[in-house]
Amino acid sequence: MLLSAGQREQFLESHDYDYALATGEANRYRVNLMFHKLGAAGALSRAGFCEATPNARVATTPARHMLESGRHIDWAFVRGSIQAHKGKVHNSVKASDHYPISFELRISD
Repeated sequence: MLLSAGQREQFLESHDYDYALATGEANRYRVNLMFHKLGAAGALSRAGFCEATPNARVATTPARHMLESGRHIDWAFVRGSIQAHKGKVHNSVKASDHYPISFELRISD
């Protein structure tokens, strides 16, 4: 669990929370949590990230029942000089409970 009950309550109340997370004696991370009006994708977009597989409407999981078309829950993001091309969801591969995604990465000057 990343947040205690009190921390979670404070985050849900203020929609913003900063803290440090220690995972060992030498491993300490700064964590900044915030709500964004467009959700996680909006926050990533605002930070300059682009989706590597831009076909967000394509499900990355098989349907669980006949009224569902599957869900898009697998993501990859790039930003800066790294650009993704030819992003694809391989929904013909049935080896897992998620379809693989792939893309080419290019570094621009």
